[in-house]
Amino acid sequence: MADIYDYLTLNKNIELKYTNDEGNYISLRSKILILDKDQILVEPPEQGGKHYNLKDGLNLDIAIYSGEGMYIGGSSIISKELGEISGLWINYPLNSRYVQRREYLRIATNIKFELTIYLDKEKHQKEILRLEANDISGRGLSFSSDDFLSDYYDIECSFYIPDDDKDTIITSRCEHIYSKKIKEKSYMNALAFIDMEKKNVDRVVKFCFKKHLEQR
Repeated sequence: MADIYDYLTLNKNIELKYTNDEGNYISLRSKILILDKDQILVEPPEQGGKHYNLKDGLNLDIAIYSGEGMYIGGSSIISKELGEISGLWINYPLNSRYVQRREYLRIATNIKFELTIYLDKEKHQKEILRLEANDISGRGLSFSSDDFLSDYYDIECSFYIPDDDKDTIITSRCEHIYSKKIKEKSYMNALAFIDMEKKNVDRVVKFCFKKHLEQR
């Protein structure tokens, strides 16, 4: 089975992802210039035409897109190269995994959300539950409950995430994937987002990658 090492080739476009000191998630474009025995020289990273000066020792993730997803692995900056070919020396990636675009990256979280369960087609009758997620991805979330989720016409969820637009609520209709009994009077439930706006999907994906870096 292929892994990130199969895609580490000269002139390969990559992304360097990390969380800065202010807690902002940063994704920078770069390119592989040299593959040395135990280190990689990458092009000075940039975002929107702006070059970023990254400090030595910074932990980050290397992402390489392939097909319907991307390979991502942990790395760090070794030093700067200011010779004939300038750039950053970084470590070869470790603990890589493949993340499908349809799968996204799922992270554990305790984000609070509101679940609206519509009981009739006209949506006149509804129940509103205030819950806490167990995990989330750009595709959906899971949560625990005391009751089996059933007898509904439609489901909608809404929540906030702690990002740059944290005061704007994210709302989506949801598909109920399953409710599994995990112990007496306790169920694990999974929901998939159905009609979430792309900008909000991107917000959730960005939040997940940021938390992923923080939890490494």
